[in-house]
Order: sequence, then structure tokens, then C-alpha cells
Amino acid sequence: PAYATEPYTELHVSDAGVVACNPFNIEEAVGQVQTTVTDLLENVGSIISLGGDHTIALPLLRAVNHYHGQVALVHFDAHLDTWDTY
Repeated sequence: PAYATEPYTELHVSDAGVVACNPFNIEEAVGQVQTTVTDLLENVGSIISLGGDHTIALPLLRAVNHYHGQVALVHFDAHLDTWDTY
């Protein structure tokens, strides 16, 4: 109301659903997520992703980098899991 905008009438917004990945093999899971996100980017051009652990963030960034080239990231995290030993 403050900005008089209606994002759902101005933009096409959809849920890509659950990304199938192998929870028992991290390397395979990262590859599966990256492939899915790359496919999404090639079909829709942009994505918004919220939540997830490092097995989600890493392949998302790799796919975005592959599609768009060098990118910047603003990272908000309430957990101290960005230590070198993580």
C-alpha cells in the first residue's frame, strides 16, 4: 500500500518446488542442486532463494555465477557457522 505496487500482478511469481537431491552424498547433492538451479535460470532468468544450509547456498551461487558471470553476495546469518573450521 505504501508504494502502490502489486508484485503478483506485475511479476510472474512461482514456486519451483522441492529440489530432489541425495542427502547421503554431499558432492552429489551439490551437483543436483546446481543443475536444477542452472536449468531454472536458463528457463526463467532469475530466482529468489530463502533458507537452506551450505549444501544449498554453494550450488546456488555456482549456478548464478555460471549463468550471470561474477556476482556479489549479501549474506545474513544468525548462526556462527562461517568459521574457518566449519
